[in-house]
Amino acid sequence: MSLKQLIKQKGFTQKAISSIFNNEFHHFKAQQQISEWCLGTRLPDIKSVYYLSQILNVSTDTIIETVLEINNERS
Repeated sequence: MSLKQLIKQKGFTQKAISSIFNNEFHHFKAQQQISEWCLGTRLPDIKSVYYLSQILNVSTDTIIETVLEINNERS
């Protein structure tokens, strides 16, 4: 499962994820950055992996696996 699919499965949009990062965690992330993670053109930093796991209610391992999966497909 890709990060994009996981976000959708959990009922979020990339825009909503960006808003939560900015408003609840005070960790600025533009919607474009979230999109780049989903496309595999950019990797999230460790803090972002942790916050994504909190937002999506999954383990950090799950976030890392979804991010690595799309990056492996691009290689």
